[in-house]
Amino acid sequence: MSRLIPPASSLLLALVAASASTAELTLDPGRSELVVRIFKTGAAAAFAHDHVIRASQVEGKVTWSPEQPAVGSIEVRSPTASLVVDEPELRRKYGLESELSDDTRSKVHDTMVSERQLDVAAYPEMSFVSRTVRPASDGSVEVTGDLTLHGTSKRVVFTVRPQANGTEVQAHAEITFNQSDFGIKPYRAMLGMVGNQDEAKLIVTLVAVPNSAPPQL
Repeated sequence: MSRLIPPASSLLLALVAASASTAELTLDPGRSELVVRIFKTGAAAAFAHDHVIRASQVEGKVTWSPEQPAVGSIEVRSPTASLVVDEPELRRKYGLESELSDDTRSKVHDTMVSERQLDVAAYPEMSFVSRTVRPASDGSVEVTGDLTLHGTSKRVVFTVRPQANGTEVQAHAEITFNQSDFGIKPYRAMLGMVGNQDEAKLIVTLVAVPNSAPPQL
């Protein structure tokens, strides 16, 4: 004989089922990647360079449920002192064939971390923390969250399509932002004839694994 389950009990069972299918994951720092693309501008831009900046240290966590994407969350953090500039392999990966000298890379790095731009000493961390995750019918999700850079937080929205591979989850996203929105003055030289565009692009590739799995360093 079947019997009706009281509404309160039904809700409890639903919450338990949702909890059981929700995975708490940790970012794999060896396979996750956080990259910023900076683009040249100015009348003499032909003598300048686009730049690729990578966070060599990335940590964070992901909560994910394929059955209930809306309960998902993302948190990513990186020390600004870990940023590296224009690695030859990374420049090739993003279609920048010209290789910069070690001296040029060093000068670009020193300018980037100085008080004139990122001011790493005063703002030692950059981060993203999601606030809402909205699933779409095509399997993608719209993520809204706070991007913090140079001590300033701004609300950003982007679309991502999580991919489950066994017990891990992978995702890729691109976020376009203006440096000036975060209080960063784009680099200028030669009376403005050479410099960087205000608009930049953040490219994020995340690989999250179960908390019990050792990260690949």
